[in-house]
Amino acid sequence: MRRAFLSLLSLMIALAVVPGTFLFSTPTAHAATVTGAYVPLTPARLLDTRTGTTPAAGSVTNVTITGRAGVPGGATAVVLNVTAVGPSAPGFLTVFPKGSARPTASNLNFTALQTVPNQVVATVGSSGAVSIYASSRANIVVDVAGYFPTSASYRGLKSFRALDTRTTVRPGAASATTVPIAGRGGVPTNGVAAVVLNLAAVNPSSDGYLTAYPSGSARPTASNINYQPKENLAGLVVTPLGVGGSVDIYSLRASDLIVDVLGWIPSGTSYVPVPAHRALDTRSNVAVAAGTSVKVPVLGRAGVPMSGVTAVELDVTAVRPTRAGYLTTYPTGPRPTASNVNFVTSRTIANSVTAKVGSDGYVNVYASATTHVVVDVVGYTAKGGSAVWGAPQQILQNGAHLTGVSCTSAAFCAAVDQNGTLTAMTTTGGWQNAIVDPWVNWTGVSCANDATCVAVGTRPIAPSRTEAVATTYDASGWSRPTAVLPHGTLDAISCPTPTFCMAVGRDSSSRGVTVQFDGSIWSAPTTTGPAALTAVSCPTDAFCATGASDGAVSTGAPGSWTTKPVIGGAVLSVSCVSESFCMATGDREATFDGTTWTYLPWSKLFHSRASCATATRCTVVGDFGGTNLYLNGGFGSPSYLSGDDTDAEMTAVSCPTTDFCAIADNNRSGSVVWRWDQPTGTLGKVVITTGEGNLRSVSCPTATFCAVANSSGYVLTGTSTGTWSVPVNLGRDDLRLSCPSDTFCAAAGRTYASMLMFSGGSWAPMPATHLTKDVSCTSPSFCAAIGSAGVSRFDGTQWGVQTRLPNGQSGSKVSCVSPTYCVAVLVATNGASSSLTWNGTTWNGLSWSGPTPITTSTISALSCAAEAACIATDQEGNAYRLTSMGWSGPTAVSSAGLSGVACPSTTWCMAVDRTGGTFVWDGTTWSVRGVVPGDDTRLSAVSCPAVNHCTAVGPSALLRTFG
Repeated sequence: MRRAFLSLLSLMIALAVVPGTFLFSTPTAHAATVTGAYVPLTPARLLDTRTGTTPAAGSVTNVTITGRAGVPGGATAVVLNVTAVGPSAPGFLTVFPKGSARPTASNLNFTALQTVPNQVVATVGSSGAVSIYASSRANIVVDVAGYFPTSASYRGLKSFRALDTRTTVRPGAASATTVPIAGRGGVPTNGVAAVVLNLAAVNPSSDGYLTAYPSGSARPTASNINYQPKENLAGLVVTPLGVGGSVDIYSLRASDLIVDVLGWIPSGTSYVPVPAHRALDTRSNVAVAAGTSVKVPVLGRAGVPMSGVTAVELDVTAVRPTRAGYLTTYPTGPRPTASNVNFVTSRTIANSVTAKVGSDGYVNVYASATTHVVVDVVGYTAKGGSAVWGAPQQILQNGAHLTGVSCTSAAFCAAVDQNGTLTAMTTTGGWQNAIVDPWVNWTGVSCANDATCVAVGTRPIAPSRTEAVATTYDASGWSRPTAVLPHGTLDAISCPTPTFCMAVGRDSSSRGVTVQFDGSIWSAPTTTGPAALTAVSCPTDAFCATGASDGAVSTGAPGSWTTKPVIGGAVLSVSCVSESFCMATGDREATFDGTTWTYLPWSKLFHSRASCATATRCTVVGDFGGTNLYLNGGFGSPSYLSGDDTDAEMTAVSCPTTDFCAIADNNRSGSVVWRWDQPTGTLGKVVITTGEGNLRSVSCPTATFCAVANSSGYVLTGTSTGTWSVPVNLGRDDLRLSCPSDTFCAAAGRTYASMLMFSGGSWAPMPATHLTKDVSCTSPSFCAAIGSAGVSRFDGTQWGVQTRLPNGQSGSKVSCVSPTYCVAVLVATNGASSSLTWNGTTWNGLSWSGPTPITTSTISALSCAAEAACIATDQEGNAYRLTSMGWSGPTAVSSAGLSGVACPSTTWCMAVDRTGGTFVWDGTTWSVRGVVPGDDTRLSAVSCPAVNHCTAVGPSALLRTFG
């Protein structure tokens, strides 16, 4: 599954083996400090000793890496597939940087005459080469798959042994062993995307496999190591941490286990682990014939985006091959001579593969001999990335908006607000607030170091007149404001040193102005042009870049500017790391290379602001809590700072290093409705008034009628033409709707135990019931409702006798397809989910007595298209299918967490997630439909009256129509 992290890893696998025995030492890793995004290559062969002299036992073979097969001279680490072919005796290979001492570690282990491949991430040594030590005589084949261009995302550790069952209790067959990782040996307790492990099966009892996966998660069908009886086999595993910061190791057969922790991968890097999902398994069809290739779709599946992906991390397995041979993975184009998996007759063998994705979104797998092939996707490398933010910290209580923030390190930041407050954060004193003039609207702050900051702002001096002022911070506190610009405003400031700052703004005629500060005195203002200046960044005192309200950006030495139109609207931020790299943002983003400005593909953030720690890494934030990472030339998919229920308006961001950023944000709320209609594909916009609160529920019985409800009890009914009713406050919080027709709806209020119905064009109370968690109606004369204690049905006049739920169960969701078939989802006190069905007379378990288990505790939505044909989704992004055989296990659909699902037929469903992702199930598999366009894309519910026609709702006041 996650046996090799070949997208961000920088280490030499360190598993020491003495021939004739099987001993594991604590390995010494060679860290190739890498932070740049991984660059995949079409695999190419660098060494094959079978055409020359076989390396002798105890020999070292040097392999030149850089300057070959697309690996540049500046590469610090490379991803290799290293294979031992036909060894004369048991032994091992060790790969290490040329010119360095050979470690007491191995990268792959073999027995006599056994051909064994393994992937290695190797630090490049002197002369751009690596060395390979062979403990026994063996031919060596080396293929290159990619390289790391720069330095420091993988965090290598002094390896520590997390588990060795040879000294405790040997795990039995079909058992899972939990291994705590977080908080041990240098692995932090948060901010960890995945850990890198050496996993070994020692003396297994019979044929089987090991699978590593996050504790508390469902065990995937993928395997990490396939072993045979009495065989000692090890491999590299990359897996996210689960409950308690632990991983689980499942063994099909009784076997001792050894787990060494080699390092960890920070959150927010360009490598994104995903729950393992099976992209190909020919065992259910026809084996791959000798000399042929099979195309494997890898994009838009189970958390892998449709675009912005440079490589995918795969587990590739050859199953029951008819003769000895090999598998080769490659992108679009000619097949390379490299191999990834080498196998012998009838032996199942697997290897981790970092595969470059072809231009068509596929990876090809070639088989030299007839064999079944299994491919599992466990992660991907994004061209950009996504940031992972900590919990927000309330630093001011006056209700004002933060307008600026500047950080010199993770230990020191300063921030300012509109109500005269200045604040600084230190490691010893927390946030220290000061108000030196309550009339100042502070607009910007810049810190050269943790003892020198300058803030600028504007204060009134007479009716309709203002002046720009500045204050300095010297670790003892903030100075009294000094008038800098009479009859004008300053909106931004940049201080690269304690003796140079440049502030920008506008004069009384709204012309752009700059002023400079030498640590003691402010200069007279200099007029720059007709447009007000809105942003500034100075990496040195000899170079600055400014942005203007008309979208122009000026670069050069202060006072000697080159001005070009760059951004369509106002420039909201400029961030420069040197004279040869800047980023400007606003309604779109552009970068500067020292000569020209170039537009970037849109970050999908509105009103974006950026802070660049390096020329290859910028953090971009925007309205509605959106964040994105620019990595090595492109953006990844946006993520959201504040979750589903809180919008955050990011007004400033500061990133002094690649590992730390701080943002200033302001909260606001609203509601948005999205309509999606595939056949026509046209987009319109209708503004509607919904009252306070975020839209949470939608129900559309036809393509021309919908009802929507928000979290504050307002409901509206409307049509696709944009004609919506006046919002009605029903006095019930967090309503859930069900409309079987355009003349009848039922609404359940979660906070108050009551139901309401829409009939004849108006809303009125329904007969009383205490079951208000969810409601589903098939006609005006049949509804089913579920609550904390029971389920019941409505016959058009009254609610029937409540059926109490089993002890310890609470109702959650209900979906009905007829008066004689409904499914209800329950949640037990221990967090497990289950379901019951209504057969027209009683509520029963599905295929055996009692509730039918569902392997999740966070069901978010339920939709049934017919009897025994339902889909449920959970907040972890999984989908579950109900058939006559019961509930399936989880299928990973979205990494953002699914919030709604609707199934108008048994072979078509649409699910939506919390970041605007939409996904379609075709009766067999889930695929990515895309992300809804616009500023705030979050979705919380979806309703589909017909195939290819859906309406989804989420927070903000726009109605988007497709059709």
